[in-house]
Amino acid sequence: ADPSLGLGNWCSKMRCSYNQIQQGQTPPRNLTQDQIKRLGEIGFKWKLACRTTFEQQHYNDLESFKIDFGHCNVPSRYSVHCNVPSR
Repeated sequence: ADPSLGLGNWCSKMRCSYNQIQQGQTPPRNLTQDQIKRLGEIGFKWKLACRTTFEQQHYNDLESFKIDFGHCNVPSRYSVHCNVPSR
């Protein structure tokens, strides 16, 4: 395991690898059946209920951005809470 990888980031990568395995793909990060079993035994959540809501909110925000600015080229420092994009 990469010691510089934060716990949240590591969990996200485990979920991503698991989802790729479920879709018949080979993930870049090796995730064994033993690891899947051990994580499941401690109650690891492979799918987060709030993720869909979170992604839907970003979709809605992007849709609003396009209506306001006429494009989807959102600046990296743009915040939904601020109506003026940073340049």
